[in-house]
Amino acid sequence: MAEASTQLRASFDRRYLLAIALLTAAAVANFTLSYIMASLDTDRAHVFNLVTAQETGAQRVANLASNLIDPNAAEDIAATREALRTTIDRMRDVHETLIGKGAGKERIARYIEPLDDIFGSGRGSFEGRIRDFFENAETIAQGGGLSDAQRALAVAVIDDADSILRTHNLMALVLEEKARQQNRFEKLLHVGALVSMCLALCLVTIFIFRPMASSIEKAVDNLEGAKATARHAEEAATQANRARGDFLQAASHELKTPLNAILGMTDAIRDKKVKGIEVELEQIIAAGDHLLTILNNILDTHRLSEGKLKLEHRDFSLSEAIAGPLARARAAALAKGIDFQVENKLPADLSVVGDARRIEQVVTNLLDNAVKFTENGSVKFDAGISAEKDKLADIYMKIVDTGIGIEQERLRQIFERFSTEGSMLTRNGGLGVGLALAREIVRSMGGEIEVKSDIGLGTSFAVHIPMPVSNEPHQSAPANPASDRNIHENNGRPLNILIVDDNLANRMVAEALVKPLGATTQSAADGRQAVDMASKERFDIIFMDISMPVMDGMTATKMIRASDGPNAQTPIVALTAHMGTAEWDEIRRAGLDDILNKPVRRDMIVKCLDKWTKAPVDEAISA
Repeated sequence: MAEASTQLRASFDRRYLLAIALLTAAAVANFTLSYIMASLDTDRAHVFNLVTAQETGAQRVANLASNLIDPNAAEDIAATREALRTTIDRMRDVHETLIGKGAGKERIARYIEPLDDIFGSGRGSFEGRIRDFFENAETIAQGGGLSDAQRALAVAVIDDADSILRTHNLMALVLEEKARQQNRFEKLLHVGALVSMCLALCLVTIFIFRPMASSIEKAVDNLEGAKATARHAEEAATQANRARGDFLQAASHELKTPLNAILGMTDAIRDKKVKGIEVELEQIIAAGDHLLTILNNILDTHRLSEGKLKLEHRDFSLSEAIAGPLARARAAALAKGIDFQVENKLPADLSVVGDARRIEQVVTNLLDNAVKFTENGSVKFDAGISAEKDKLADIYMKIVDTGIGIEQERLRQIFERFSTEGSMLTRNGGLGVGLALAREIVRSMGGEIEVKSDIGLGTSFAVHIPMPVSNEPHQSAPANPASDRNIHENNGRPLNILIVDDNLANRMVAEALVKPLGATTQSAADGRQAVDMASKERFDIIFMDISMPVMDGMTATKMIRASDGPNAQTPIVALTAHMGTAEWDEIRRAGLDDILNKPVRRDMIVKCLDKWTKAPVDEAISA
């Protein structure tokens, strides 16, 4: 495309320059012709004026001669003679010019040439007669008294003046005829110049501008074709991207559904404290958590590319948010035989406003990266507050490992999506999205990630995030959390929980996680069943799946909220494999109170029950 554009531009340049050259040449030729014609007209007019001047001179000489011989003339004789001499001198100069002997004869030679025959015609030739005329006039112009001979010469001068006048009049007629002939010729030249100019324009149009127009039209057609192709490609890419997003969403849901059963059941089995399989259970949970991290990174990377990665703004405990990633990283480091150190200087009661899940995701990705690329030595996590002003805390987190390190020229590339360092992809695995996603999340929170590394010595990541401090300090968990007690101890009866999910394994997981806490459960396989059951019996909390046949979870929630049944005000919590922050507003408008993202874990269930069932349970008992 670039080469074709260059060739087209070069062709335009050549044709344009050629057109300019031709038109310039035609314009210069036309101007030159006009200039020459104007000069010729000027010279011809000059000759005509000379002839007219001779006619006027002859008449004046005759008048002056008459005054000299007229006894009644009142003029001064001396002045008359002086005027006569001046007139004769002027006529002699003009005559010399007309016969081709005066100054500037080269310019007017072509115009005085037709006069040669007149000067040589007649008895004794006109040339001889006019010279006699000059001599006679000069004789009578001499001083002293006017003799009879001078009087006779004066009469002869008067008679010759009339002849000279007629002869110069004849010269004027000859010059006029020559001028008419010349004008006709000049008109033909101008017509020829005009025709030549039109011909030049036609040639330029046919051989230069028309091919240029065709080339431009072809280029425009090609451009329009390219734009249409690009538009179709963009639409296809958009559709493909949308299809990819739908596929990832569906694949995530399908993968998280069995993963929910695996992790949930494993949590339930671990709670039973079956001896001899503790290590195996921890490995299953670690593997499941790793798979969950990969799925979340893939989905969030796609959301990021579409600009749909949004943040929550809720009060949460920063220490609790990073506790899960620290525990999983500690277990992974222990399995590899490397030391894992934590230095958490964050206040235990620190509550900040932000997205706890994204903070957890950032810490998880950075710790996973550190443990993955460290074969010997240690991984250290350090966190605290570097500064606090006007209820805004500058939170720092630093992860230092003694792993393989990164070359200096590759440091900028590690935050690019699908980038892995050298042979690390084949050596340690990875999709190359975790660090890129972590940086984008941190930047969306107004923070930044810095990295330093030395080959063979290790790598350090420093995270700085400004976070608003909540007005309400975090309340630490009770000494005997719900996970260690029956949640009905304070009210005399177990909580009654409705679990709504079309997948049997998911319902079994939820039941297996809440029953050890002393709760009673009932199950519904779709939203319609849930609405029917909620209209007949009071529940303390409802766990509602979103995507279900017959009736989805949001529709069912709207119907429960709109009814006057016993559960119109009951907390309803979404259990979903694909709902996130971007959909939070939608599910809140439907009437749901909270979201638990699958896979559902024991600690998630415990926190949710502690949050939503304390007050309602007390009210239910009093009722």
